[in-house]
Amino acid sequence: MTANYMYGNITELGDATDVVEDMVMIPRWELEELRETERFMTALEAAGVDNWDGYDFARELFQDTASK
Repeated sequence: MTANYMYGNITELGDATDVVEDMVMIPRWELEELRETERFMTALEAAGVDNWDGYDFARELFQDTASK
């Protein structure tokens, strides 16, 4: 099986097509924004924000909005 993608053809190589099928394309600015957000969240956790009284409530809010 061969698939046409932006950077040419990708031919099936064992399990490699599973990876290709799970790929998405997003603008570079959005990728950079997501990476920056991830770095900030990691810094917050390292600073102990997960010990904050409102952390569990924030997680619940996040999970509620993610399921909608």
